[in-house]
Amino acid sequence: MLDSWGRRLLPSLLVVMLSGCAGPRAHIEGLPDPDLVIELTDTPFFPQKDYQCGPAALATVLQSSGVDITPAELVPTVYTPGRRGSLQVDLLGATRSAGRVPYELDGALSDVVGELRAGRPVIGLQNLGV
Repeated sequence: MLDSWGRRLLPSLLVVMLSGCAGPRAHIEGLPDPDLVIELTDTPFFPQKDYQCGPAALATVLQSSGVDITPAELVPTVYTPGRRGSLQVDLLGATRSAGRVPYELDGALSDVVGELRAGRPVIGLQNLGV
C-alpha cells in the first residue's frame, strides 16, 4: 500500500507521464518512418475482461496462427488471480501446449515492426515490478 506521501505524489506522476503522450509526434528510434501505420485486419480481436489481457492477447496470436481457442479456454492456464495478470512463463507454456513455438524478439522496435509487416501479431509484455 502507498503511504500518505505516495498517495499525494502518485496523481502528479500520472499527469506527468500522460503528458508525454500529448503534443507533436516525435521520431521514435528504430522506426523507419514516423508516420508508419500497420493494421493487421485479418487478426481476430478479443476484448479483455478485467486483468485478463494475457488470455485475450494469447488467443489473438494463437487464432491468427490457426489454433481454434478462446480467451476463456486460456484463463485456467495463463491467468494468475493473485497477481491479477499473466506470467511470461505461463504464456510461453500455453503457446507450446497449443502446438506453436514462441520466441522472443531482441526488444528493438524495428524487430516488432518487421513482425507486423510480415503479418504476424506480437505480444508485448509489461513488467509492473510486482
